[in-house]
Amino acid sequence: MDMKIINKLGYVLLFFGMLTGCSGLLDDVRPDTYILNSKITVEQLPLLVRGMYKRMLGGLYGQGNFGDEIASDNFGSLYSLSAVSNYTNFDACNVSVDDGLICGRMYDYPYNGIGAANIIINFVNDNGDENPVSRQAKGEALVLRGYCYMLLAERFGDAVITLSAKDDILREQDSEDKVWERAEIDLKEALSYLKDYEVPTSISLQAAQALLARLYLNRGVLTSDAGMVANAGMYASQVLSSSTSLELNPDFQDNFRSGSTGSEVIFCMQEVQSVAYNAYLYSLLSPESYEGKNSGNTWVEPSLATLYNEPDDQRAQLIVKDVYSTTGQELDYCVKFPADNNPVWSIVRLAEMHLIVAEVAARSGVIDVSGYNAVRSVRNASLKQNTDFANVDAFLKEIENERRREFAGEGLRWMDMRRFGSMKAHLESKGVDIRRVHFPVYSGERVNNPKLHQTPYLKIFSF
Repeated sequence: MDMKIINKLGYVLLFFGMLTGCSGLLDDVRPDTYILNSKITVEQLPLLVRGMYKRMLGGLYGQGNFGDEIASDNFGSLYSLSAVSNYTNFDACNVSVDDGLICGRMYDYPYNGIGAANIIINFVNDNGDENPVSRQAKGEALVLRGYCYMLLAERFGDAVITLSAKDDILREQDSEDKVWERAEIDLKEALSYLKDYEVPTSISLQAAQALLARLYLNRGVLTSDAGMVANAGMYASQVLSSSTSLELNPDFQDNFRSGSTGSEVIFCMQEVQSVAYNAYLYSLLSPESYEGKNSGNTWVEPSLATLYNEPDDQRAQLIVKDVYSTTGQELDYCVKFPADNNPVWSIVRLAEMHLIVAEVAARSGVIDVSGYNAVRSVRNASLKQNTDFANVDAFLKEIENERRREFAGEGLRWMDMRRFGSMKAHLESKGVDIRRVHFPVYSGERVNNPKLHQTPYLKIFSF
C-alpha cells in the first residue's frame, strides 16, 4: 500500500481514537478534544472536517436530537430506553435529570462537534489561512461550532463556552445571552471563508447565511429586537437570491433520502449507522404495520395531524393512520423519513428561508404571501392571496401552521413555539411550570463538574 495512504489512514485512526477517548461526553469533564498542531498538515484538513461531522453525529444522533420534537406539540410517544430515559417524560415536559441516554446526548453531541471544530479552527489560526483548503476548513468548522452553540442555547440556555482545549471549563456556565452571541460571532466570521453552495453535505456560504437568518429571527422576536428580526430577513433573502443551484424540490420526501437528486437542502449531515439503528426516524415514527419496522409507539399529535387537511398536499400524503396494538387506538403516523440505512439529518432547507422572509415581513406589518405560496406551490397545496388574511396576526398564525406542516420532525418546533407564543398553553396543558422552556442538565455532568448549575427553570422568558 502507498505510504501516503498508510499515513493518512493512521492519522484518521489516531484522530477518531483520540476523539473517542478524550472528550466530548464530559465523562472526563472536558467538552473539548486536543491534537497537537504539529501532528496536522493542511492537506489533512478535509479529513478532519469529515471527522468533525462524524464526531458530531456520534452514531446515535437521532435519539437525542428528537427529544425536543417529542416535548413539543408535534409528536407523542411511549418509547422507552429505561425508567428515566424515555420519550414519555419528554412528552410530559418532565424530563428526568438522570436521563443520560436521551437528554444527556442532547447535551453531549453539540460538545462533540465543538471540540472537533476547535481543533480545526485553532490549527488554521496558528498556521495561517491563505490556503483555500485552510479557509474552507475553518469556515466549515466555525459554522458547525456556531450551530452547536445554537443547539445548546435553545435546549439548555446557559452553557460553558470553550474555544480551545486549553480553556478552563471546570466552571459555571456562561449565560444564555453569551452563548447566543458566541454562535452569532462564529457564523458571521465564517462568511468570509466559505464558498458558495455545491453539495449539502459540505457547509457553504449559504448555509452560514441560513443559520444566521434562523438565529436572528429567534433571538430578535424573543428579545423584541427589531434590528435582529430585520437581519433575519436580510440573510434569508441573500440565500434566496444567490446564484447557486439551490431550489425547492418538487419531491418533498426526496429531501430526506441519502441519494437525493434535489438541491433544496442547504446543509445536512449523513450518518452511517449500524444495523441496530438503521433508519432511525423511519423506524421510530412509522406504524407497526409499516414494513415491520416499528412498534407504533410514537405518533403525530392531533393538533398537527389536522393541519394536513389537503389530500393533494405531498406532506399530507406522508401522514398515515394505523392502529396501535398496545392501546387499540387509531393514531396518525409520520412516514416522511425514508427507510434509509444512512440517515440524512437535514439541518436547514431552502423552504425555511421562504417562510422566514414571509414571517419577517408580517412582523413588520406587511402581509406578503409570495414566499408562503412558493413553498405551498411545490408541495401541491392550495395558494392564497394577501386578502385571504384579515390581519397580520392571522397570517402569522398561518405561517406557524405552515412551518408545522413543513418541518415536522426536523427539530424546529420547540423554538417556533416560543417565538409564536404557543409555549405557555402547551406547558399549561402538561401541568408543568410555564417557564420550563429548557431541558435539565444531566446529573452525571454535574458530578463531573460540580460548578455547573441546573437549568434555570425559574428564569422568566418571553412567550
